[in-house]
Amino acid sequence: TMRFVVAATVALGAPGLVTLLAFTSVRTVVPGLLYIVAIIVATAAGGRIGGLVAVAASAFPFFHFFASRYDRNQINGEGATALAVFVFAALFGSEVMRRERRARERAERAVLDSASALDAAARLQHVADALATARTPQEVLDAVLTEGVRAAEARGGLIATLSDDGEWLEVVASRGYDLKWIEPFRRFPLAGEYPLSEAVRTGEGVFIRSEAERDERYPALVGRSQPGHGLVCVPLVGERGPIGGLVFSFPTDQDFPPDRRALKIA
Repeated sequence: TMRFVVAATVALGAPGLVTLLAFTSVRTVVPGLLYIVAIIVATAAGGRIGGLVAVAASAFPFFHFFASRYDRNQINGEGATALAVFVFAALFGSEVMRRERRARERAERAVLDSASALDAAARLQHVADALATARTPQEVLDAVLTEGVRAAEARGGLIATLSDDGEWLEVVASRGYDLKWIEPFRRFPLAGEYPLSEAVRTGEGVFIRSEAERDERYPALVGRSQPGHGLVCVPLVGERGPIGGLVFSFPTDQDFPPDRRALKIA
């Protein structure tokens, strides 16, 4: 609302100030140029609409107060030329400013994308550093669930490993979950209709945006898993094939565009 008020004030006020020159004997070309300046300023403040409002606020006083100083036979030609120039100034000015605004937005997005990429790289480096210093299986689990959950910007996570016979997934560590939801799934079948089972079976990540989507895709989890929002399940693959899977849970619904999916998999 404030921006609209400012734009309207500039679009009407700037031509009004130029019109005050009608009380002087200044030549027509001076107010004509100043009207163009006023139109460009109004365009900067209110975009194309503001510029065209300023054109309307400039054309009548120019015709009435200034163009009439010429011979009456010249008024029509003078006025038509002025109107064409006024409209051109508004349209051309708005197009230039639109392109400048888009270029600035693209530059800002590039800066944000660069900062986001650096942040993602730093988070992954923390995971790598934690894993590099791990000396026991428990330290490896702690590193993944502490730094991995943080890197994924998740609320909680769990790790499940594949049983020796390849038929079951067994939860070996979790972080950020209420244990009452974990206990019934300490051991669950790889062939089951569960998101982590699917991720390990297919070797591809499963990305779920919301609890509603989770319940729709996996009815076996309805009422049996911790209420939540976004969910990511990715397989853990060793040299000889799948060895288990990793789950990330999020506190809100999530979108997973390609760059976010790549980060979670990394």
